[in-house]
Parts: sequence; structure tokens; C-alpha cells
Amino acid sequence: MEARRIAIPLLVCFGLTALVACDRPTFDAATPEGKRAIIELTNKHLSAGNCAAAITEIEGLYKSASTDNEVRMIAASAYACKANINFFKLVGQLVENSAFMGGNGFWALLAKLFPSTLDPNDRVVEGALLATDALLANIKAGAVILPGNYINEGTYNPGAKVASDRLDNANIYMLFVNMATLGSLENRYGVPDPTTHLPTQALPWTTADHPNMPTQGCAFASSLILLVDNLDVVVANLKGNLKEGLTTLKASLQSSIYTACDTICDAKGDDCPYCPIALRDRSQCTGELNDIPSEVAAALTSLVNTGWTVPVP
Repeated sequence: MEARRIAIPLLVCFGLTALVACDRPTFDAATPEGKRAIIELTNKHLSAGNCAAAITEIEGLYKSASTDNEVRMIAASAYACKANINFFKLVGQLVENSAFMGGNGFWALLAKLFPSTLDPNDRVVEGALLATDALLANIKAGAVILPGNYINEGTYNPGAKVASDRLDNANIYMLFVNMATLGSLENRYGVPDPTTHLPTQALPWTTADHPNMPTQGCAFASSLILLVDNLDVVVANLKGNLKEGLTTLKASLQSSIYTACDTICDAKGDDCPYCPIALRDRSQCTGELNDIPSEVAAALTSLVNTGWTVPVP
């Protein structure tokens, strides 16, 4: 009976849409029936490509005590939808462009695949970052998260900085979401040529005290580190041409990123062979000189500026 009481307003509302405007149906996320109704309606919006409606529907549940890993994955899909990420289309594009996975052409490829501008209505970067937060919170049952290794601790969706503490499917999805973050930030701040996809200006966050280091600069570096972290998981769980392309990407990219981090940390008297753990959290750059996450983020930005030199046809 309870499930029927929940479904009736939804059916009535849908049945009357041709005649009158009706309010969005509301469900009690604290009940199993209400939670399931929210999930199903969100999935319908996603299937229809209605990103805004999907976010509106799932966000309350996602930010409530009733959230769980299923809800977090759906929320990630809704935010990724706003970032124009179509998972299966993207996989096809990466396979088609696998020749550019093994070198500096990777940066131009990201710029090609994830256009974005500074138009206030453009939400590619913002959607990708919110999707990342949701995916970081897909923690394995029984995972032991060490002190300092949480992200967004104290919320209903705490995330884990270490890839092995997260579910493999979340890490796989996050790899592509991180690509979207990097490519869209390249477009906004590198303003690439529309034909060659090479930058017409350098990415700006090349000093630790850049005014936008705590925001865009840290987000760029954090997404880059999360991407190289997740390559291990993704390569182990894929097959075929995409696996080959990402294996090549791992060989060419992972070592250079970790080495760049280690060089900065060594110079500051610290030890971070796999990059500072704090930098997996994009909120951890203070934008001050001698702040290690900010210094490393600046070095990684400079590394991309140097490497973004090969055009993509």
C-alpha cells in the first residue's frame, strides 16, 4: 500500500502534463520505497539526457543520511551528464584516438574531447568536479581509512584519497571524469587552437602563489594525480584496444607525474614519491609559497605546459 501511495502522485503528474503544469513529485528519501522512487526517476531523467532534472532529483538523497554507494554513483552520473560526459561515446573516442595516448599528444587530445569556456552557463568543469567528489566517496566495505586520508570528512559522503580504498568501478569512471576536468580546464585557460588543439596561451598556475591556485590550479593538479593513480586499477580491469591505449598512457605519464612531485618534495625537505597525499583533495592548496601541495601543483602545471606540443588531427 505504501509503495502505491508513492507511485500514484507520480502517475497522475505524468498523466496531466499535456493539460496542466504540475509540481515535481516528492518522495521520502528516508523510506526504502521513497529512496527507490528517487533513484528510478533520476535514471529516467538520465536516460532522456535531462541532466538538470536528474541532479535536482538525486541531490537531496545524495546529501542525506540515506545515501549509499548506489546513490553516489547515480549522483556522479548526473553531475557528469552536466559535464557532457557520455561514457560509451567517450570510450569509443579514446579507442579511436589511442595513438595519442602514449606521449605529449595526450594533452591535445583532452583539449579536443572536452571543450569548455568561461561562459557562466558552461558547467563542464563544475560538473566533472562534483562527479569526482561523488566517486571518491564510493568506499569499499570494510576499508580501513587512515587518519588524514579522508576527503570531505564529516559529511554524508566522505571520500578516500587512496585508490585501493575505493570501489574499482568508481575508479574506472573517475579516470574518464578526471580527463574531462583536465581537458575542460585546458580549454578555459589554455584557449587551444580549434584545429590543432594546441594552446594559444600557457596554463597560468605555474607558481604556488598564483591567485587562482587554491581553486582552478589545485583542481587541475588534483585531477591529474587522481588520473595517474587510477590507471593501475583501470588497466587491470579492461580488455582490448582501450586497455592497450591506457597501458601506453600509464607507461608514459605515471612515472613523469610522480617524478615531478618527488622532485619538488625533495627540494622542500619532504618525501612524496607518489605525490603529496593531501593533493588528492583539491581543497588542500593554500596558494602560498612553500606550501607543498601548491608548489607541486605549480610544477605539474608547468609540466603540462611543456608537454602540450603535439597536434591532434
